[in-house]
Amino acid sequence: MTNDHFLKLHLYAQLDKGKLNPVKDLKLLPFRITSSIIYGALTPELEQLENIIPLREKLFRRVISGGVTRFWWSQYLPISVVGDLKFFKGS
Repeated sequence: MTNDHFLKLHLYAQLDKGKLNPVKDLKLLPFRITSSIIYGALTPELEQLENIIPLREKLFRRVISGGVTRFWWSQYLPISVVGDLKFFKGS
């Protein structure tokens, strides 16, 4: 799995230029390896779940930062995080 991951980095990232961004390029590798050990090979449908990870991270940063979104009534405010949360819940 690690070899396949690095081959993809050569194709789609800047590894072929000698550049590796550890946070961006390697962040999902431990998740993929662990999930394959526990659950076996993921189906293409389950692999699509990785597409919602950036949105989840964005929402989590918002939760940690606090503010008005901590209150139940904030769901009625016209702020982007409300729409993001509704989209995430529907995914």
